[in-house]
Amino acid sequence: MKQSVFIFDVDGVLNDLQVYKPDARIITRIAELLDSGTFVAINTGRGYAWIEENVVRPLREELKVIGSLGHFFVAVEMGGLGVEFKNRTEYRTKSAFSLSQEQIAQVRTIFEAHPEYTDRLHWYDKESMATLDKSGTTSMEAFRPAQKALTAILQDMFKGQHVTVANSNDAVDVHAPEAGKWAGAQLIYEWLRRSTEIKHDHFVCFGDSAVDYQMARFFAEQSHDTVFVCTGMAFECDETPKNLKVIKTSIPYNEGAYLYLKSLFV
Repeated sequence: MKQSVFIFDVDGVLNDLQVYKPDARIITRIAELLDSGTFVAINTGRGYAWIEENVVRPLREELKVIGSLGHFFVAVEMGGLGVEFKNRTEYRTKSAFSLSQEQIAQVRTIFEAHPEYTDRLHWYDKESMATLDKSGTTSMEAFRPAQKALTAILQDMFKGQHVTVANSNDAVDVHAPEAGKWAGAQLIYEWLRRSTEIKHDHFVCFGDSAVDYQMARFFAEQSHDTVFVCTGMAFECDETPKNLKVIKTSIPYNEGAYLYLKSLFV
């Protein structure tokens, strides 16, 4: 019998994109997996404070078996921070994919030195990287020039350093060059190897983009049978390894993720 591990992205998978909160039905399904002894992980670029409030706390309330949270791991901030739970205690560990506190402080100092942009972006507290998010009331037309200007300033400041300054759709991210879903997958794999003697041979990864597909490739390249459950509207990938199967959900985002999980419990 295959010993499966389930790994979830957050935005476009757990989150209802109308309200940007996790789908309670998926949280319930994850709790059922954990109570059954299945190992589950989150792999996201979001900060841990948000994950703790919106994922971990609801999970704790749903769990029925004492110790089930010990089967749960969170890789946040593009693999810069790992969180595990042992004997009902939470342990946070910065990884090799983390920026230093001095580098993060530098980003904040630069941001605060340019008040002309603080009405369009805001500081998003993270422990291992720096993110400047689009303010909720700001239009994309107003956001883009500020994003471009701050990106140029930060790239100049970190020129020659082992730091990446990159744009996402609605943010400026400053992180270690190796950080990303691949890095998060490494943290999850290391956690599994040190926390259990179970020989997991099947990995089910949920994501909505080609970026998320990278975590599925990681587990496939460790010679494990892997499934990538794609919840995105459009997805293209390069040549797929023989031990990696891509499943496109018939409905996108959290609805598709929920229906796939529901089918496993029938």
